[in-house]
Amino acid sequence: MRVNAVSPGPVRTEGTEAMLGDQMGVLDRVDARGRAGEPREIAEIVRFPVSPASGYINGATLFADGGEISALHS
Repeated sequence: MRVNAVSPGPVRTEGTEAMLGDQMGVLDRVDARGRAGEPREIAEIVRFPVSPASGYINGATLFADGGEISALHS
């Protein structure tokens, strides 16, 4: 059995817009890229593990989260 996963971070979708409303800007402050992801970016990442190119990958999680910001203050 081969199981791979994609773990997306914050993404701008109709659902997040409906949930956050005027507070959508908060999504742009939660990762190292300084912006929320776009659905097409996640779709491109999902395309890889379901393609023949990932034939030698097994049990992997691809984190598509724009980079984690450290919770530690400098």
